[in-house]
Amino acid sequence: MITYPSHISVLFLLLFFGPGCHEKTIVTVAISGIGPKVTKLRVYSWLDQQLADERYRETSSGLPQLPIQIPAEKNPRNLDLLILGLDTSNAMLSHGYSTNMIQNHYATNILIGLSEASIITPKKDASLEHSTAMENEILGIKLADKYIYWRLRKHSVERSLDNYDWKVWDDRTIRLTAIDSIGANYAIVGGVVDDREEAVLLECEGLKCSHRPIMPNGTINSIAVMDRHNSWMVGESGSIYRCDESNCIKKESRTEARLNSAMFDGSNTMYAVGEQGKALRCDDNSCSLLDVGTILDLRSIWVHSPKHYWIVGDRGLVIQCNDDICKPISSSTSNNLTGVWGCGNSSVFAVGENSTLLYCDTTRCTPPEVIVASNFKSIHGTACDNIMVSGTNDVSLRWDGSNWFGGTSTSLLSTWGSEAVNVWAVGNSGTILKWNGSAWSPQSSGTSTRINEVWGSDSSNVWAVGENGTLLRWDGSAWSSQSSGTSTRLNGVWGSDASNVWAVGANGTIVKWNGAAWSRLDSGTARDLSGLWGASPSNLWVVGESGTILSRGR
Repeated sequence: MITYPSHISVLFLLLFFGPGCHEKTIVTVAISGIGPKVTKLRVYSWLDQQLADERYRETSSGLPQLPIQIPAEKNPRNLDLLILGLDTSNAMLSHGYSTNMIQNHYATNILIGLSEASIITPKKDASLEHSTAMENEILGIKLADKYIYWRLRKHSVERSLDNYDWKVWDDRTIRLTAIDSIGANYAIVGGVVDDREEAVLLECEGLKCSHRPIMPNGTINSIAVMDRHNSWMVGESGSIYRCDESNCIKKESRTEARLNSAMFDGSNTMYAVGEQGKALRCDDNSCSLLDVGTILDLRSIWVHSPKHYWIVGDRGLVIQCNDDICKPISSSTSNNLTGVWGCGNSSVFAVGENSTLLYCDTTRCTPPEVIVASNFKSIHGTACDNIMVSGTNDVSLRWDGSNWFGGTSTSLLSTWGSEAVNVWAVGNSGTILKWNGSAWSPQSSGTSTRINEVWGSDSSNVWAVGENGTLLRWDGSAWSSQSSGTSTRLNGVWGSDASNVWAVGANGTIVKWNGAAWSRLDSGTARDLSGLWGASPSNLWVVGESGTILSRGR
């Protein structure tokens, strides 16, 4: 095992070519704050926001020289470096970040200090489930590639990098409302101080966020970032701001309606939509209203190119506009739609309340085969095979071009399987996932209640139990709610076959399935029961609090 000193220097060899000659510059990166448990350094490098072809390099010995070639047309000032300190099991202990842009000049000596990472871990205390419901909402998600993205929650900003997740901002006094990013390492976040309704603007760089000294007035509902020097923000009462690094200028919007969503069109033109069917297009000179043919509230806009865009809103509204001529698209839903993103002008995804997830072409929208219990809040992607959806119940889904997979980062509490292609997992907020042999897929449970345990007799008879007497059954094609005859918490479920299944729970509760219905049994105790197992219907054991052990047939 390699043990690093508290301060080392790593040499990065940067090769770039000047006009008419070859030039070589060695940049020394001094790394401090390496803890005694760190045994490996993983180095990510970006040039002009593009990740290195090898993705990352790892070193576990000595003072390595890691050559990074910079083409002649590239500016070495635009080099970003992110370093993770890992232990022997590849767990992240610390991280550090630096960019020559931050240092304001092309430095030949860069100092990166590693600090302890604010690792995101699942909540284990069931009592926190309801009190932290808002924190289980992922309000926004912005992708840089398949495994690098930003997440926005009510009070925190998070980063995910190759399955390492950590917080870059966490402040319970500030309610965050909007995020947009450029590349992997830069984002702007809007929010409001809860007790004063005072606007907050954060600039997030690498591993941390800091307050921007300038900010617009009022709540920021959406941000569109073109680059570090160029962003637009929209919010309440028709407010629109055009911002650079030093100032935000309020624009005349021609409306008092709340504006919910903003996006660039690939140039310096911004589109925005809001309540009462209001849609606008703004450039540096002025904003003009667009007629999109509705007075319903509009929630989100995705712009394919100038004058070509998609809009979603309340009551299942989907609109496609080409050359500013707009037409409704049949969505076959009345649920409010909250997000839209596309990988082409005729290939668009929309999300919304009550687990609504749609794929839309130029004639209609259709739902996917797999859904999960969530009010979806956001959708974003980088390509047709890399799209993510986020929402309530800690849900985040990924589209790989063929299937939706993923599910939730909420706590999972129980698993059961009958074979390698039929494995189930259940947990908080009604979460149910299924493993098909190659990927986990979220399932619709029909409940947001915590599910404590899952068990089955075969692939067509699977049972799940949870809070408030929740009892669910999988019949081979769908989950359905069953009447358990109790409102007390159910903690465990087991059976000897499809017609003999027992569930146990709080206050000595035992219920039994006889193949047709559930009935209550007398346990002889008021203590909480937590689990059970048996060898046959006549040989059953139940355990619970305070050393309680119950047996049947003994």
